[in-house]
Formats: sequence, C-alpha cells, structure tokens
Amino acid sequence: MKVIDKLVVVEATVNGLDGYFLFDTGIGGLALNERYFGNEDNLEKFCKVTDINGNRKKVAGCLVSAFQWGGVQRDSFNVPLMDLSQLEKIMECELLGLLGWEVYQDLEIIFDYDAERMTLRKLDAAGTPLNNKLVRSPRHVIPFEMEQHIPVLKARIGELVMRLGWDTGASINIFNKKLRRQLPKDARKLMRIPYGGVLSDRKAPFIAVDAIHVDDQFAVMGWRMAATKIKHFQKREINIDGLIGADLFRFGKVAINYRRQEISVWINDNVFSQRYQTTERTGPTGKPAAVSSEK
Repeated sequence: MKVIDKLVVVEATVNGLDGYFLFDTGIGGLALNERYFGNEDNLEKFCKVTDINGNRKKVAGCLVSAFQWGGVQRDSFNVPLMDLSQLEKIMECELLGLLGWEVYQDLEIIFDYDAERMTLRKLDAAGTPLNNKLVRSPRHVIPFEMEQHIPVLKARIGELVMRLGWDTGASINIFNKKLRRQLPKDARKLMRIPYGGVLSDRKAPFIAVDAIHVDDQFAVMGWRMAATKIKHFQKREINIDGLIGADLFRFGKVAINYRRQEISVWINDNVFSQRYQTTERTGPTGKPAAVSSEK
C-alpha cells in the first residue's frame, strides 16, 4: 500500500501486467485504465458508467483473463475501461485501474495509513476474521449500512443529521448543496475547488464548519467539504447526502469489514489526530473533551 495525495493505491496484476490501482470504495468493482488496455484484442461491447455529476458516459469493456491482488484471484470476467488521465495527472502516478467493492467484499481490510501498510484478513460467514490475533481493540467501531456498493455512515454537523457514503477514492468530502442552508450559521465558504472524479471537471464551493460528528462517537474539528449536486445518487436509488473521502484514513489506522458492516478506527499520534475529539465524555462546558491520541 502507498499513500499519494491522501489516496491509497495498491499493487496488483491484471492480464500479466503489474502496477498500481486506486483503492476505491466508491465504485462497484474493478475498472481498468483505457491507456493500458484499450488496444487489446479482448475488447468487449460498450457499457455505460456514471460520474460524480450524474453524467452517463459510454465506455468500452475489457475481458480480464487473470487478476491477482494479495490473496485475491479472479479469472475470466468483464470490466469497464475508463479514462484515468486526469486522476493520474493529479496524483502524479500511473494507474492500471480502480479497485472497487466486488474485489474485497468478503475480506476485512486494515489500513495503517501512517506506516503505508495494508492487511487483508479472510472472514467466516459471520464476518469474524479467521486470524483474530492481529491487532489491539480499536478506539471506535462505527456501524454502517450498504447503499448498493457504498458503505454509509451516520454523521451530524450542528443539528443537521446526514447519511454519508465512505468513498476512499475521493480526496475531498462532498455534501448535497441543497442542505447548505441547514448548516450552522458559522459555516463559511473558503473558495471554489475542482471536484468530480475521473470523468468530470467542475468546481464547487468549499465550505468549512467547526466540526463533524461521526455516529455521535467522535468529532473531527475544522471539517471541510464541497457543496455539490448529488441527484445522480437518487436516480440510482442510492440514499445518501454526500461522501466522506480519504480523510477517514488519516487518524492512522482504519479497518472495514463488509460482512459485519463495521468500520474500526484507531487513533494514532499524528498531525490529523490533533483535530480529533471524542464525544464519549464531555468537558466542564458540556462540549466534547479532547483526549490524547494513541500509538
């Protein structure tokens, strides 16, 4: 595992070619970079994909004869081809493709963001890791629901309660711009920033709020997010109010277990964790009290 521009990339092999893939919980499966696979003899019929703005675009498909990542192996399946040139330019990294939910839905994945190390653990039918002697207990265990392929967390900003998908392929956080008036009065616009993922190029207002509370377990102070349209999620019957991006990794160590529908969080001693506050207890003012970070 390697961290580039807050995003996690992993090494995998497809059709005999080794390279980096973006670990992306925001897509349903494997997608390949058309720059590397667009000229192959195994091109399949065209299919449609949807970008973050709801634009439907026709792309070619490719037959994967062999795929290998860690202990995960798959043979003979079709995937879409995508133009990843904009993403590669931003990340300054050549990408063979995107790694989505179907690839790792039966595993528990532990991300050690600071050490740039990933651990894959096989699960039993109940979601219990078969090797369960690996890590200490997490500071927080956050339940999530699934909206199609996207894990969805409960979050709150002031009195505004939202359902936010966790998209590890997003370097920025977004929320439904229609909810902007429900934000606390001290919410402020910082600038307009580019957003939209690999298939679009738009700008949106970048909003700062004092804190976001995740599952009423902990708060992240100084939260920033882009106000965007998300109607394409509703069109696809994905009931969310926005996305939390790669920021959730930055506490140091995070694990996702799709069978248990849980995200575990450990708090490391790093720069980002200085913005962490637990809501498990309160200080003398009734506000969340800061706690020391864990190594």
